[in-house]
Amino acid sequence: MTTMTKSNIIYHLFSINSLNLDLSFCFSKSAVLICSVICSILFSLYLAKNNLKTWMISNKKFKFLALFVFFMCFSVLSNNMFQFFIGLEAMSLISAIFVSAEKSSIKNATRTFIFNKFSSMLFLVSILLIANETNSFDFFELKKYCELHDISAFFIPASLLLVACFCKGAQFPFSYWLLEAVNADMFASIIIHTSTIVAIGVLFISKYYFLFEKFAILNDSMIIVGLLSSFLMALYSLFQTNIKKIIACSTACSAGSMFICCGIGSYSLSMLYFICHAFFKSMLFLSFAYVIYAFNMEKNILNFGGLKKFIPKVNHMLWLSFFALSGAPFFIGYFAKLPFMAVIHGTKPHIEYANILINTLSCAAILRMILLSMYGKIKTNNNLSAKVIAINSTSVLSFYALLIFGLTLSFASWRAFGYKLNSSYIFNSIIEIAQIAFAFPIAFFLRKRAFFQGINSNYIYNSV
Repeated sequence: MTTMTKSNIIYHLFSINSLNLDLSFCFSKSAVLICSVICSILFSLYLAKNNLKTWMISNKKFKFLALFVFFMCFSVLSNNMFQFFIGLEAMSLISAIFVSAEKSSIKNATRTFIFNKFSSMLFLVSILLIANETNSFDFFELKKYCELHDISAFFIPASLLLVACFCKGAQFPFSYWLLEAVNADMFASIIIHTSTIVAIGVLFISKYYFLFEKFAILNDSMIIVGLLSSFLMALYSLFQTNIKKIIACSTACSAGSMFICCGIGSYSLSMLYFICHAFFKSMLFLSFAYVIYAFNMEKNILNFGGLKKFIPKVNHMLWLSFFALSGAPFFIGYFAKLPFMAVIHGTKPHIEYANILINTLSCAAILRMILLSMYGKIKTNNNLSAKVIAINSTSVLSFYALLIFGLTLSFASWRAFGYKLNSSYIFNSIIEIAQIAFAFPIAFFLRKRAFFQGINSNYIYNSV
């Protein structure tokens, strides 16, 4: 039996005693925007795939990416917790498949799979405990129950759900799995590990906020874990040399900011932050994908350099991504960070300075990658000239598609969620400029450091 309303579709599957299991979809404003973001990124990657057919990704793997996007939308649009869990499991499986596709990454795939299974187990136990109490998985039924009853009995399942979301979001102490997962195929890393799956925990909290908002300790935990994870990942990325792991650290850092938004009760802001982040982190990763290709799949940034004059369009996109992600005034990230700083100042002023420090370190990490890859003297590489010619001869239509989609959907989200410029935008603009200004000397000073890798000094890049 199928029931349709203005924004909902419900298809009844079967019942277990009085517990109904349905396929239900809710086409809310935020859900539609998020699905549009995911599909837009996939379309942009399809354009990039057709540009460099001999390198990027096979049609078979791309079909798996499309399947991943389908299940992501399946979870985001779902209107009950069990359906959300099914989509989550499918995404985790596809992620593990991509990581294990690289022969050298079987161990990494195993670790990624274990972390994901741990979070899935917590998630399943939690929703079963909640369903046992409410006799329903349905979103509206759960919300109505939480409004009419004392939900102190939900503290344990809500706590387990929060830990599962921390694990999915690669937050401390579960950040390790994301650093291992980026060994997957380049395209898989762009859409799976830096744009979507890391934010799925935040999306769940934002949708089922009524399970968490009445427990102050859980909200404080989101803020503390988000701050700690952001700081550790931003600091770690400054001394990392694997370019994909640096981007993974940056992603975990951004996810920490989203958890902070949830912890202070600004759930729509976390959605806006996700939408702005997803597009320009994808553009950053895609730009560095071309850099990695030019250097014969080398991932050590200390062996990069001098590509600015060979691939100027990629260089421009890197700087655009940097300014958008850093929140430079009137770039797209600014319109997400401006309300974020305003909400923090109004509700949790004691963490404002910590957030400024984290943003500065995160900006420095991205700057360090750009300086080492685009500037200085180029390394000797016999295949470099041919590959750079191949990059230059292809269209950068995928970049333009990401840029147009990013601008359109980010501003649409900004307006849809009701955010406006306020009187503090001048002061916040000065803070954002100061963060970027301080990031430059930090990035320049630490550009050759590799404390976590123990790299031999013969491999240190000395030309910059």
